[in-house]
Amino acid sequence: MDKHRRLREARKKAQLTQPKLAALVGLAQAQISRMESGEMWTSNETVAKIAAELGIPVADLLDLPGLEKSATVEPPAMDSPAAIKKNRRLPDGLRKFAGDKQMVSALNVNADEWIALASLQLPNPIEKSGYITLLATIRSVTQT
Repeated sequence: MDKHRRLREARKKAQLTQPKLAALVGLAQAQISRMESGEMWTSNETVAKIAAELGIPVADLLDLPGLEKSATVEPPAMDSPAAIKKNRRLPDGLRKFAGDKQMVSALNVNADEWIALASLQLPNPIEKSGYITLLATIRSVTQT
């Protein structure tokens, strides 16, 4: 499989759209589209940024003999406010919630709850207050 297809598959596996990946690495969506279609490629520096955002080694995107491709990559931890804030692939509302130290402390959010909130695939973005409501829902469901 060529690097263009590997990029497309890795992006989809990371559940990122072309516009979201482009924004994360500072490119235009059209550039990601042209890379995936095989019309162009980009600098090694940008490939490294893309690989980091996708959570894969750079070697997985390149056609270089001698570079060992990885079988698996550990996903980043999502079990603490610090991990949530650092992960730019997560929604802004969740990252803002994780950054509100007073609210997080008052609600005493545990690691399993952070993981649950980070794993949600919502159809539309929600704000910090929406994640607080979701946390209350998660707690009510898990306590029964």
